Amino acid sequence: MSSQLKIAPPLVGNIRGSFAYTTVKDRWPKIVTKVVDQLHRKYHDLVKEVNEQAGKDATYIISKISEMRYRMETNKPLLDFEPTDSHFVELNAELKKLRAEYGGDEKVTFYDAPWLFSECYLYAKLHEFVLATETLKTYDIFAEEKKKAYDDSLAQITAISVELVDWEADPQTDVKAAILRLIQVALWGNKCDLSLSCGDPHQMAGNMFNQLDSFRHTILADDIDAAVEHLATKCAGRTLHVVLDNSALELFTDMALAEFLVARGLVKDVVFHGKSYPWFVSDVTANDYNWVLQSLADNENQAVSTIGKRWQRRPEFSFRHADFWTTTHSYWDLKSKAPMLFDELKSSALTIFKGDLNYRKLVADRDWPYDIDLKFAVQSMSEIPFFALRTLKAETVAGISQKSLDVIKAKYESTDKSWMFSSDWAVAQLNLP
Repeated sequence: MSSQLKIAPPLVGNIRGSFAYTTVKDRWPKIVTKVVDQLHRKYHDLVKEVNEQAGKDATYIISKISEMRYRMETNKPLLDFEPTDSHFVELNAELKKLRAEYGGDEKVTFYDAPWLFSECYLYAKLHEFVLATETLKTYDIFAEEKKKAYDDSLAQITAISVELVDWEADPQTDVKAAILRLIQVALWGNKCDLSLSCGDPHQMAGNMFNQLDSFRHTILADDIDAAVEHLATKCAGRTLHVVLDNSALELFTDMALAEFLVARGLVKDVVFHGKSYPWFVSDVTANDYNWVLQSLADNENQAVSTIGKRWQRRPEFSFRHADFWTTTHSYWDLKSKAPMLFDELKSSALTIFKGDLNYRKLVADRDWPYDIDLKFAVQSMSEIPFFALRTLKAETVAGISQKSLDVIKAKYESTDKSWMFSSDWAVAQLNLP
């Protein structure tokens, strides 16, 4: 563990060679260009399905995105939001605070502002452009990709559904072993499709779980066994919270874990926390949540359909989208900015934080020493019982043991940080106050 506990500086996008720099320079322009291309393709359909104004609205969004892309690529200062609602007023207040901290408007640019701030700003701006239209206010510019991701993962969804139904029918099911498997599926679900065989769902599930075991050594901080014990023995009669990441397969795997825990009486109920508007391309909104459940219910496979219909009517499941999740704040600010939500999570059985963005916000997206104490890196969030499940996709991590660091050092040169954003490595970190 690091002997000096000092607040690390935030990651920024202006360091050439860093993943943050590559993201601002290459990934963000590609993301917004894809949205522009999609709107061009859908222009005539929007006019036909809505009206002529929808075409004008699509053109407006395209022009605003193109302007923002130019400002991004030329590292111009971040512009204010139109103060049309309290969310944008709050974002403007954060911009004002950051400008004061950095010494002027011209210092707060896409590259020079904290990376986490700039990235959240980007998606909030996209939302602002959509909201400013007359006919497309509820249009999800990322829905097409999320639906395709669901369709592409139907084989895995079917395999896991069959396994859930089989476990229900088997009184000899090893509860802790099943929880262990489902946690691993939730962690590595986006990896499984790389090596799954086609064919019988039962065989596919078996292959998937065996492959997950082979990934275990790549979990650099592995508290899965302790989390299994906590969920199996300490959470009955209490609420589990899941702060979601991606839609499609990942949402399904999160709900599969929740289903097993609720069905076995190991938790009282589960609150799924998503986003109030399209965010970071694939994050779950209320529309995504309902669409996935309906798609499951409509599936021709009996196991998948059974699971989908059950989840649609399961009273123990609820979906929420607090405004806090779509702000520029790290989770260090949860206690002061959303105290009721903080207290609810603090008193819960456990909160599972899924994915890379949630982890970045937990540790405030800072350039920590890898071995820094996790409780210090999350600050006030250490008061909340949580389990962070994340494949590494950004250059920030905390709580890594010397043993795990030795593994990394043996595989990578000291200047090679690709292990931090390749998604080949993971953390599964349990915090119990």
